[in-house]
Amino acid sequence: MRGTGFRKAVGEWITCPSCLARWVATGFAFGLVLAPRPTRWTAAVFTTVFGSDVLQLAYAKLQDAAT
Repeated sequence: MRGTGFRKAVGEWITCPSCLARWVATGFAFGLVLAPRPTRWTAAVFTTVFGSDVLQLAYAKLQDAAT
């Protein structure tokens, strides 16, 4: 990985799914304390996108099975 010091650390945090998940979860936890309404709205949007992705994956699998 390129970079040194802070740049390398940030790059590792962003490219590590486990690390990024912890930062996002921490942000949501603080968001629920500091600004609950916008945080719940954002969570609802992410939940809707996740549901859409699940439906798209299921549709693609059904198409593959049919051919």
